[in-house]
Amino acid sequence: MSAQYDLLIVGAGPGGLAAAIAARALHLRVAVLDAGPRPGGQLLANDTPILDCPGLDVATGPELADRLRRHLERLGGHVRVHAPAQRILVDSGTVELAGERLVSTAIVLATGAARRRLAVPGEADVPGRGLSPAARRFGPAFAGRPVVVVGGGDVALEEAALLSRLCPRVTLVHRGARLRARPDFRAAIAAEPRIDLHLETRLTAILGAPDVRGGAARRTRRRAPRRGRGRRRVRRHGAAQRARPRTGRR
Repeated sequence: MSAQYDLLIVGAGPGGLAAAIAARALHLRVAVLDAGPRPGGQLLANDTPILDCPGLDVATGPELADRLRRHLERLGGHVRVHAPAQRILVDSGTVELAGERLVSTAIVLATGAARRRLAVPGEADVPGRGLSPAARRFGPAFAGRPVVVVGGGDVALEEAALLSRLCPRVTLVHRGARLRARPDFRAAIAAEPRIDLHLETRLTAILGAPDVRGGAARRTRRRAPRRGRGRRRVRRHGAAQRARPRTGRR
């Protein structure tokens, strides 16, 4: 079968949309496929200003996603939503959808990333309990309750800072010896008295049934905790760990 497209792009997050815009600017035949209901990928979950994208001043991730979509449409491109790829044959340049096969000269995988789970006892024993990945979305449910946030990167510290506005005590648990987040996020955490930081500590279990009542943790090194204690009674916990690429590579 001859190629229908010059380029097939699987995924309509910022990477996929940027690739499609560049391809359409070169007048290539491009199809963008996305399994979701609208283009934007992880931008759709970001409701804070985008500060590190050169030349852009946008208030939220969804606003940036909409700008990218409109840019692509001005160049004659579009995104096929609700179009998950069932199978990708790289050698033949084929992407199989439900009841349809698309053939292209080249394929770009821009499938984004998925949150890593903690894989500890109690995380998924009961549907709807345990893992709460976004403070912006679920934060009001935590108001007035002590919480635990797991992670040491930008997302974890940002979530902890947000929750500290709602919760009387936030316990931030990170398995490493130092936080990986950007300096301004680290400074904000250090200045917040409602946040207890536990470095070199790993959450080993989520306790309580059916409601979360606490978390068990252990030190990754034998030394006294920096601040606070190794176990906290909590009503909820959230995980803000690094993301794992959907392509399976790290």
